[in-house]
Amino acid sequence: MCALVDTQMGDSVETLAEAVAGQDAPEARQAAIDVAQTTLDLQLRHQPSAEIDLARFDLWARQLLVDADAGDAAGVTGDVTVLVR
Repeated sequence: MCALVDTQMGDSVETLAEAVAGQDAPEARQAAIDVAQTTLDLQLRHQPSAEIDLARFDLWARQLLVDADAGDAAGVTGDVTVLVR
């Protein structure tokens, strides 16, 4: 695993663990998406790109829900932009 992805995954897992321990549901939802995105980065070398694209689309749809629940209009706009591309 490259150092950048290793660092990114470590940070995301740590954030997820802290959010779960602190019972911070919105932070845990975001951290879970971040962990899943990094996991897809790792799988890209070994899975068909169409499978990874479909999984990423699903994660962006989940991100849209997280941003909408947080009232993050800019985030929602960005998520929609990614989804329609």
